[in-house]
Amino acid sequence: MAALAALATSSAPAAQDHWPVCTSGKRNTCIVDGDTFWLQGIKHRIVGYDAPEAGDGARCGQERALADRATQQLQHLMSAPGIQYQVQGEDRYGRTLTRVMTPQGDIADQMIGLGLGRAYRGGYRDRRAIAYGSRE
Repeated sequence: MAALAALATSSAPAAQDHWPVCTSGKRNTCIVDGDTFWLQGIKHRIVGYDAPEAGDGARCGQERALADRATQQLQHLMSAPGIQYQVQGEDRYGRTLTRVMTPQGDIADQMIGLGLGRAYRGGYRDRRAIAYGSRE
């Protein structure tokens, strides 16, 4: 829990100029998908939006392609200088819920504005009713 407190309003280390996409094996600092990342061995779920599902979670090829674009965009946004993390608790899966801010604003708003996510405040999601790029 001390690690979470230290991250509550911190910036990424200067050496973290490029975020790799996670691969199999031990994950330390990498992008999982369009709304999830690992930082210093802790898994974070970004609050405020839901990105398209990647891999086997995708409902179709179009969603999978959108998920790939969302992952690449998150990787780009997280590589910018001045990132701020605001830890807001944990979800039911044990992921650290984190608001991520860039100098341009909330990453959730940026991803939604680019059509790579939809507003999400937690709770049950009806996967059939998702329209990415929309605000609830």
